[in-house]
Amino acid sequence: MVGGGARNSGIVRGGGGIFQTLLPVLFVRTLHLPEAVTGLFLAAGGVGVFTGSLLARPLASLTSVRAALWAGAVGLMVVWVPIYCSPLRTARDLPGV
Repeated sequence: MVGGGARNSGIVRGGGGIFQTLLPVLFVRTLHLPEAVTGLFLAAGGVGVFTGSLLARPLASLTSVRAALWAGAVGLMVVWVPIYCSPLRTARDLPGV
């Protein structure tokens, strides 16, 4: 019998692979966004993961783990809200795109 941790790890790893495979299809075929947008999206995710991995341990050692998690959530909102409210959100409605 597979333990809960191994099962969850398999689900997360499999889900990540499916996500990375189908995301370009969604962006290009369904949303009709240029391929550059897909590249920028994946590159920004890579930069975010790298930055988070560098900052996680120092931030957790300076504060509690709970405060570090809240700081990460607030940081995500600081980045996501301007993107959500920007004109790039509706880039697929622009002529010539």
